[in-house]
Amino acid sequence: MNIGKPIYWKSFLWTAISLLMVGDSFNFLIGNYSHIQLYTGWIGGLRDTLVVVTAAGFMFFILQNSPVRKPELIQSLWKCLLGMGVLLLLAFLFNYQFADVGFHRTGEMAATSDLVIPDETTGSDTDFQADDPVPVPSGSVDLRPTTFFSIVYSFLMTGGFLLFSAFAWVHVRHYVFHKRTRRFETNFYILLVLLGVMGLRSMIPSGSFLSGEVLQVLLLLSFGVYALLNGFRLSWVLYVTRREKIISIFLLSLVITLNIIFLTTDMLGAMTAMEYLSPFILTVVRFTITFILGYATIAFFSILFHLPTSEAFEKKSTELTSLHSLSRLISSVFDIRELSEAVVNFSAQTTNADSAWLETYTIQSGGQRDVKLLSPKNITSTDIQILTGMSGNSIREALVNTRTLLNIQKANTHPLMDQVLVKKKKIGSLIAVPLIARDNLVGGLFVAKGIEFGFDREDIDTVLTFAEQAAIAIDNTRLFEMSLEKERLQQELFIAQNIQMKLLPQSNPDLPYAEVESVSYPAYEVGGDYYDFLTLPDGKTGIVVADVSGKGTSAAFYMAEVKGIFQSLARNFPEPKALLAEANHVLYNSLERKSFVSVLYAVYDPVRSEVVTSRAGHCPLLRIRADGTTEFIRSKGIGLGMGPSAVFTETTEEIRVPLIQGDVLVMYSDGVVEAMNEKQEEFGYERLEQICRDNRERSAREILDQIISGVNAFIWNGRANDDLTLVVTKWKGTE
Repeated sequence: MNIGKPIYWKSFLWTAISLLMVGDSFNFLIGNYSHIQLYTGWIGGLRDTLVVVTAAGFMFFILQNSPVRKPELIQSLWKCLLGMGVLLLLAFLFNYQFADVGFHRTGEMAATSDLVIPDETTGSDTDFQADDPVPVPSGSVDLRPTTFFSIVYSFLMTGGFLLFSAFAWVHVRHYVFHKRTRRFETNFYILLVLLGVMGLRSMIPSGSFLSGEVLQVLLLLSFGVYALLNGFRLSWVLYVTRREKIISIFLLSLVITLNIIFLTTDMLGAMTAMEYLSPFILTVVRFTITFILGYATIAFFSILFHLPTSEAFEKKSTELTSLHSLSRLISSVFDIRELSEAVVNFSAQTTNADSAWLETYTIQSGGQRDVKLLSPKNITSTDIQILTGMSGNSIREALVNTRTLLNIQKANTHPLMDQVLVKKKKIGSLIAVPLIARDNLVGGLFVAKGIEFGFDREDIDTVLTFAEQAAIAIDNTRLFEMSLEKERLQQELFIAQNIQMKLLPQSNPDLPYAEVESVSYPAYEVGGDYYDFLTLPDGKTGIVVADVSGKGTSAAFYMAEVKGIFQSLARNFPEPKALLAEANHVLYNSLERKSFVSVLYAVYDPVRSEVVTSRAGHCPLLRIRADGTTEFIRSKGIGLGMGPSAVFTETTEEIRVPLIQGDVLVMYSDGVVEAMNEKQEEFGYERLEQICRDNRERSAREILDQIISGVNAFIWNGRANDDLTLVVTKWKGTE
């Protein structure tokens, strides 16, 4: 057997105890019934020893295998009363069924007794007579059963009271061990050892040294001292609710009464029956009942004395529990409705309020305050609106303006209270607490009672504490929602940015008659700038630079639409004005009324060495000649989608510009000339013109890099407020 595993040795111990109990019972009952001579005991009093070992082993096993739990007072008292009631009922029924059940002491037995017992000298059966010399059975030295059923009764009562005592100590240990230390555990087990020693002493014959009065007094004093040390272990009383205290006082009085009956009476012969079977068990049971009586009495008066203060303790305990629960919710829940419901319920519960509600405030565009009512408890939203309406003389307005606690202890005379509603709802007092987070008013917590002066200082402090937690919770929830929204937008912008990057040309055209370099930087993740290179008939090349109004995903999708239009119409409409007019016709019916597209479109003709340009509300084309002179080619035109076809065609102009070798043409978006520095100064057309003039002899790539460097140097530590797009073309001419 592997004794390293507790289940093995515990099973072995339980089996051994069970066999001892069954064997002892079988021999005790069947032996008497079969007239086997057991009265002198087994060899050397072995039977008494087995009774002690069995009883002690049984109690040890019960205590060892019953874990220490949190005290449940009402449950324990009901179990105690149930156990006592069962023992009383069993004793009553047995005595009622067998009226002649009983025991007589030596010399007092009735001559009519019909119990047949064996003769010690002859071994034959003889009728028992009171004056016959009868051998003494195991157990009491001077008790004789009147019938066989007296022996059965003795066995049942002894077993029942032993079982009751074992489980009584199990429940007592729950209470003694509450908030225990090692010293308290030691005191409890010393008390059990003293209980066993006193039981063993009851078996010692009178006249011996160990049966003297001195030892008895010492044992009684020791048992009494440790009984008091364990009896005053009542720390659990503080945690019993008021309702449980009231119920337990009644139940404890019943327990005390039954224990007194058990100790002061023979209880239908039960105590005598136990004395006949085992003085050891009788002593253990009596001192167990004595301790239960003492502990129950002390607990009774302790609960009685704590009853007046139990409500205050429960209130504080409820407050702490509510704060703990709310703190846990704040860290794990980001649903503002669930949080507000918890705050309202906790506030009403801890202050015993009749109604409560919570409001959240959000500042909308234009400075208007949006009020949202959350979790009204025992009051309708209509009544709340009447009570706290946003008139100039209302509770809500006063709370918003002062941002301090409103403590209305007499509602029927307060100017901020609606008197009709006060009488209807029987509102006697009300407190309103602002919810402030990071110096922002995010809401208000309102708690009301039906009595005047219903809130004391402790109630107000409690509501203030919940209000602080509620403000943090609401602020955290809003930040969390903003974070989710920002994450969602970033995800959308990331997708749109990928779309935009795929819409822009992946490389610059390789033209024999011109150098072309381009770049586009969005101010945000996704911008509205767009440029493209179009291959046209007769060796011509079209370059388009556009700016879709707006930013973000909507601008990116419009940009995709513009690209599709230009790509599909370019070969059918080779002239810039005609292409822009057709594009306007398509976009005028598809763009939102507040949206438009500005476009600069240039077609380079290598045969005629010219550029034909037309613009629709875009920045003008910048030309830098080889001799250093510059000009902005400002053709007329309105943005795409801003007017119907007739208006657009009438207002749009097309210009032809001849080119010579070394000419530089710069197409750009307004993000270049409108870039601002920290002094709110714009980069402007002059600076762009100057940079291009100074670098006109360089390559198109170098000119473009110089423009980008100039813009970055100008804004320095600022950030571009708009997209920046550049297309630089340097004309090489044709041979």
